Amino acid sequence: MIESDPKPKRSSPHVEPLPSRAARPPQRRRGFKRWLLLFGALTLGIGAGATWLFAPESQDRLTPTEIEQRAAAFAKAPPLVLKAIPASELDRRLGEMQLAPVAQVELKQTLRASTAAAPDAAPAAKATPQAAARPDPASMRLVELTLWDSHAPDGDVVRIVSAGYSRDVMLQKQPVVVAVPVQGASIQIVGVRDGGGGITLGVQGSSTPMMMPIMSEGQTISLPVAP
Repeated sequence: MIESDPKPKRSSPHVEPLPSRAARPPQRRRGFKRWLLLFGALTLGIGAGATWLFAPESQDRLTPTEIEQRAAAFAKAPPLVLKAIPASELDRRLGEMQLAPVAQVELKQTLRASTAAAPDAAPAAKATPQAAARPDPASMRLVELTLWDSHAPDGDVVRIVSAGYSRDVMLQKQPVVVAVPVQGASIQIVGVRDGGGGITLGVQGSSTPMMMPIMSEGQTISLPVAP
């Protein structure tokens, strides 16, 4: 008798082994990295905020005594001596004055006419004091005026007004030299913008620097200039 083959054994289903704990994704480590990045961002934000809060003062800080001293010194100062711009530099300096083309041509003609008439003005020295006080139409000249912020450069702006010319200047620690037409014995300085603590303007011609009184917005001060 021939024995039949035994029943084939059922193969057990293939089951992948469960990953060990060591092979599992490092969830905790990823979370730690996220917290580390968040902590770094917060630290940078706090540092930037502290820098902004404790940054050096950017506004003028003057005591009442300093303000009074500047006003008193300005009242006693002699007229500012300004350097005349020579004829050889006239075209270049006129081009820097931010004038419209027509106004630039007109000012150039006036300055040249004034220069041509200067020799004839010598006998005027015998005129009466009242006549000498009146500005001579032929006495216009182009001069240099240096301006700067004597304290913190906080955005102070002044307007220079003289002989029909007007120009706004933002004050910086670095002096700015502007060309200004002068006709008479003074230049008008107008306070346009106060960056904080008052407009602190220093001016200079060809002589000793002069500190202007502390100005407010809209205030006008006459700057005496020498003939």
